[in-house]
Amino acid sequence: PHLTFPSPPPPCLSLQSNLLKRKLDEHLEKLHEAHTELQKKREYIDDLEPTVDSYTAHKIDVLQEVLKKKDEDMKAMEERYKKYLEKARTVIRTLDPKQTPTTAPEVQALKNQLHEKEAKIHLLEV
Repeated sequence: PHLTFPSPPPPCLSLQSNLLKRKLDEHLEKLHEAHTELQKKREYIDDLEPTVDSYTAHKIDVLQEVLKKKDEDMKAMEERYKKYLEKARTVIRTLDPKQTPTTAPEVQALKNQLHEKEAKIHLLEV
């Protein structure tokens, strides 16, 4: 068998093809550099994001703890307020005779005796 080799291209085509190859190689090299730089920037961003996320998560946790503490304080204050209010009502009831619907029999007997003595004093004065 006889092998035939293609004839060499004319010199101007060879020059053109070499020039195109060189430009293609330059563009491929630039593309590779850009891809490498992009990869480095992605890694840098990935390194930064967890830091921001953990900081934000920590800040949220701290603020939630503060809010929880304030809620607990408000509930405690509300309970103290209710106790003070109930004590005040009790004091008012004991001090105001109109508020006590039933008086003890001894108190009523003393009131009756006082009324009778005041009536006798009034009769003696007149």
